[in-house]
Amino acid sequence: MRNRPLFLVITVATSIASGLLTYTPPAYSAVDAGTFGGVRLGVFKPSADRLIVRNGEPYEYRDEFGNMAYGLQFGHTFANQWQLRSYYDRLNLNVRAGESDGQSEARGHSYGVDLIYQSQHGLYAGLGINSTRSNKQKDALPRATLGYRMDLKDRFFTTLEYNVQHDSDFTDQQISWTLNYHLGRDARQQMLPREFRERRARRAQSSGGNPSPPQ
Repeated sequence: MRNRPLFLVITVATSIASGLLTYTPPAYSAVDAGTFGGVRLGVFKPSADRLIVRNGEPYEYRDEFGNMAYGLQFGHTFANQWQLRSYYDRLNLNVRAGESDGQSEARGHSYGVDLIYQSQHGLYAGLGINSTRSNKQKDALPRATLGYRMDLKDRFFTTLEYNVQHDSDFTDQQISWTLNYHLGRDARQQMLPREFRERRARRAQSSGGNPSPPQ
């Protein structure tokens, strides 16, 4: 089943998100500032021009979304909604020829840094630089990202994104699902608009309470 990696990504993402998700469509959605880390799971579509050489013979990779990618990411979201993120993915690549000798797969890796702008409506976009190694080919490619973020329970959030990286030789694509955890302040409080937190603090003070000052 060639699309098994894609099916696996969808199944795992749906199962974990449904267990964590407590989502009520809000009128306002803020972006949490602070540091985060997470796991990544996706599918990778290598350029049709990428080749692997075995025993002196060149073989093509399967240029389809049937190649598994998995890894880790870490980043920091600033108060102005800009985000700097680094990531590392392992690649399991399928080879068009070689099934008869039991060598139908190859390994590679991909890592890089993205500068991302996160909107208050869940959508985000970014640009970055990526280094992808497959067989003995290693290239640095400009990379574009478009994705959607959804907040889950407590400090968790999940994303689904599409990436394309391109230079004069190769054009690779990737679809990734991530599950992330905020390492800093209480993300739940930061989801509230500042004006709402200030009004709530004033009401608590007038009733004799002693709330924490809004951040």
